[in-house]
Amino acid sequence: MIYIIDSLLIILFGIIVFQDFKFRAISWYLLPLLTAILIYKSALVLSYVIILKYLMFNMGFLVIQFIGLTVYMSIRNKKIVNIIDSSIGLGDLLLLVVLCFAFSPANYIVFYIISSVFTLLGVMGYRLFSRKEIVEIPLAGAQSCLLIILVMYSFFFSPILFYSDDFVLSIIGI
Repeated sequence: MIYIIDSLLIILFGIIVFQDFKFRAISWYLLPLLTAILIYKSALVLSYVIILKYLMFNMGFLVIQFIGLTVYMSIRNKKIVNIIDSSIGLGDLLLLVVLCFAFSPANYIVFYIISSVFTLLGVMGYRLFSRKEIVEIPLAGAQSCLLIILVMYSFFFSPILFYSDDFVLSIIGI
């Protein structure tokens, strides 16, 4: 059953990659479908209490990130700034919310940081070798690309425990 779920995730993330890189937008219907699959996958290994606990922590982390970004951009522009569509796209934000169901708290933070760095390096590399100006960064597409790699690695090689913080915490020594 997990192979079917992972295959569906790879397909959906692939569609997001294609749409975000080609059109700089993603179809809204992909997000509820992705949410349902991620909730189902997490329910296979976690209790609903733990799923809710992880969701609340991950959402809290996102809220803190976006409040901080809003404050920073407002101070920088000397007026209150709505960061949606000026700094980050609505699809990017909604995908980050959906991905709250895909990870335990430490894994979510690590994914958020690594995917942000991955995207930043990709954009910098693109700017280095291309004459085209990038106006909008395909964050949802880049994050989905990384997720495809992680799910495929877990699928074909060694299972990645997306819902366990043990590996991440052992690396940082906790």
